[in-house]
Amino acid sequence: FVYAYFNGANIHCVQKDYQSEIYDLDKAIELDGDLAEAYFNRGLVYIYLGQNAKGIADLSKTGELGMIGAYNLIKRVSE
Repeated sequence: FVYAYFNGANIHCVQKDYQSEIYDLDKAIELDGDLAEAYFNRGLVYIYLGQNAKGIADLSKTGELGMIGAYNLIKRVSE
């Protein structure tokens, strides 16, 4: 069911329902703590909402899980 939450989060993003998106991504991460894409998307939402510290933490976890492009975003947000 991890991908049900992940896909639901993407639908909420399109609807601009960011709190529901975060909830679904939290659930996806709870079910699969190694789902880098969920951390990445949640990090982007946090940054969009102005919660940069949370966003950077999620992007850092994304990088640790192998999506090294996330480090470039951290660099941009930190500047």
